Amino acid sequence: MLDVVILTVIFVATLFLAVIYYYMYRNKRVTTIPRPDPTTQEDGNLADISKAGSLHEYLLDLHQKYGDIAAFQMGKEMVVSICSPELFREHSNVFDRPASLFKLFEPFLGKKSIQYANKAEGKSRRKSYLRALGPSHLHYHYSGIQTLSDDLVRNWSSLGVEEHIPLNETMLTFALKLSIVSLFGSNEVTGEDIKEIRTEYLIAWNELERRLVGLSNDRSQRFENDRTNSFGYLVSTASSFALSTVMKLDCTTVQLLLV
Repeated sequence: MLDVVILTVIFVATLFLAVIYYYMYRNKRVTTIPRPDPTTQEDGNLADISKAGSLHEYLLDLHQKYGDIAAFQMGKEMVVSICSPELFREHSNVFDRPASLFKLFEPFLGKKSIQYANKAEGKSRRKSYLRALGPSHLHYHYSGIQTLSDDLVRNWSSLGVEEHIPLNETMLTFALKLSIVSLFGSNEVTGEDIKEIRTEYLIAWNELERRLVGLSNDRSQRFENDRTNSFGYLVSTASSFALSTVMKLDCTTVQLLLV
């Protein structure tokens, strides 16, 4: 009789420990996709990403260690990364994206941005945008893109061998000009326009980076509450510039953009 009691106690205790272990393990591993343990439950693998130098470098290390599909924790949210053509093809029909991926940019983009649009609305808007911004219409902008590229090459070629090139500033300006050509089909933009947009863009981006790492101060609070902050000003500047540029376009260009 005593043996039966002892065996029963051992069985119940073992079962109890097994249940505890199962639930602890299940909470820790909610997927069979291989992934590293989070540095902390609050920040996930953000410290590892920072240590790697960038998200790109971190993903290179991640896939080298775990293979073509791997997961990691971005804050409290699990993220799955794939890096093979086969896996991309298998997921080509996936459209919806978590809005949290772009939460950082919401003060600038606005809640109604296509970045936050999913399901039928997102698909409808994407279809409309592709009519003017898709690859099939890129050839309409070839001449403008070529002109900008030639101007940049000519400018750099005129510099002395030892003359410094402000690469970051130059390429940011070049990217803005390319965007304007692609969006409006026109490269009639002054250096002052570009300088103004670039200045406000950098102010806004620096503030976004501060928010990403959790820094907050009085200046950040003013950005949040005052519509005259750089976010609001940049949106206003971009909107005014877009309107004035469209007004300058000839009818042929407008028709091409609306085809």
